[in-house]
Amino acid sequence: MTERVLIIRHASGLVNRARRVAIERWPDAKLEVHDLSAYGKPPVDFRWDRYSNLLIDDEYLRREGLLWLSELRTRPGFPKIVRVPVEAKKHTPP
Repeated sequence: MTERVLIIRHASGLVNRARRVAIERWPDAKLEVHDLSAYGKPPVDFRWDRYSNLLIDDEYLRREGLLWLSELRTRPGFPKIVRVPVEAKKHTPP
């Protein structure tokens, strides 16, 4: 069975970083994206159990994402939450 990974997108740039993380950890996984800005939080009847891992931006998780995810993570079959690290901004010399 192919592993499925859900990427929760809330801002531009996250999907590319999350895809890199997922491909490194689970090269054969099927990746799916849920865009919070376009669709809002997943509906109450969302099938979390279809995914083995949920990737979300570390910065978002520490802010507004933490509350609704902390409520959901106790549900049976909820996927493991994997934090996608915020990329350090490259310093360009003056």
